[in-house]
This record gives sequence, structure tokens and C-alpha cells, in this order.
Amino acid sequence: MAFTDKNPRPTIGRSHENNRLIPTIVPGLIAVLSILIPKVPVGQVFDVVPAPGLILIVVFFWSLVDPDRFSIFFIFFLGLLEDILTGTPLGMWSLILIALHYSTAGQGTTLLTRGKITKWAVFSLFCLLSYLAVYFLIGQVYGTVPAFKVILIPFILTVICFIPFYRLFEMIENMLLSPGFRG
Repeated sequence: MAFTDKNPRPTIGRSHENNRLIPTIVPGLIAVLSILIPKVPVGQVFDVVPAPGLILIVVFFWSLVDPDRFSIFFIFFLGLLEDILTGTPLGMWSLILIALHYSTAGQGTTLLTRGKITKWAVFSLFCLLSYLAVYFLIGQVYGTVPAFKVILIPFILTVICFIPFYRLFEMIENMLLSPGFRG
């Protein structure tokens, strides 16, 4: 209860408190869906299942816009979910997503003042480093290096998907911050 409240009743049903849950849950739900949706089988391109790393875009966007939106434990859980669904060594995607979160949050004030092309270039560089790390870690853990096209096609699709999904997440963030959702 705030000091300005003259009514001692709980503030559960008040208009300024009623929609606080929605802006908190929506990004987390989008993050989980960004892991699950690319895993739906849609066919193959050059004998590789094309699955863009949408979770990289989600973590990049919300680490840039509001670094406190995702806790480190939630990002770790997202990485474990990605590892389980893709068959990569446990903790590998967690490490990559946590590194993405901290590097993006650390450069947030600089990147927020830049245009989308600069954000796209920075994201593309981190995405390339992420997929190369996945490639070499899989080679180290399993003893054989997979075909390079296994990471090249998802990397290209992820980089291509960045601008439309970044814009979509901007619209969702603006909608969540609108007065209708805040009460």
C-alpha cells in the first residue's frame, strides 16, 4: 500500500495494478515459442532442416530494450530447452544465450541510439560467433565435425529473420507499454 492511498484495502483490483502480469509474461511466452516453433518439421533444404535461431533474436531484443525482463535463470532454462530439443550438449546454448544477454545489455545504450542496420550487423556478428561455437563444440563433444551446412543454413535464416522479427518485437513492446496495458 502506497503512502498516498487513503483507502486501506488491498490494491489487487485497482486499475494501475491490474495488468502488471501481462507485460511480464508475454516476452517469456514469446521466448519459449521461439524455441518450439522452429522445431516443427517443414522439410529440408540441402538435406538440412531449416530452423532459424529465433531465440537469439528474442534474447538480443529484450536484453537490448529491457535487460531486467529476463532473469539469468530464465535464460539458462531457455538454453537448456534449446539443448534438449536440438540434441546439443547440455549447457551449450545456455552459455551462448547468457553471453548474448550480457554483451547486449552491456552495449545497450550504444546500440539503442543506432539504426536497425547497425543492430542487424552486431547481431549477425554475434550470431556467426554463436554458430561457430556450436559447430566446434559439437565436434569436440561428439568426436566428429558435422557438415558445415548444418550451421550455415540456420545462420543465414536467422540473420534474414532478424529485421522482421525485431520489428515485430518492437510492436509488441510498444503495445505492452501502451496505457491500455498499464492500466
